[in-house]
Amino acid sequence: MGWPIVLVDSGGIAVTESTNGFGTPVTIADNGFGLAVTVVDAGGMPVIVIPEPAPEGFVYLLGADGSYLTGADGAYLLGAA
Repeated sequence: MGWPIVLVDSGGIAVTESTNGFGTPVTIADNGFGLAVTVVDAGGMPVIVIPEPAPEGFVYLLGADGSYLTGADGAYLLGAA
């Protein structure tokens, strides 16, 4: 699990989703408790969004660059463990 964050439109710490696999691992907090962050196009702290643990018997699929693969709907792709 990454550092828990909550997305806000403005006023949070500026973050940019990393495209090279280097950055602070973060997890979007479903319960609303976490560090307030605002996603910006450039100049923010680089972060890597880490999903919650995969269901038992499954693993998240990773791309060649180490990033988590997602489907067209944005859901993380799973494979059998």
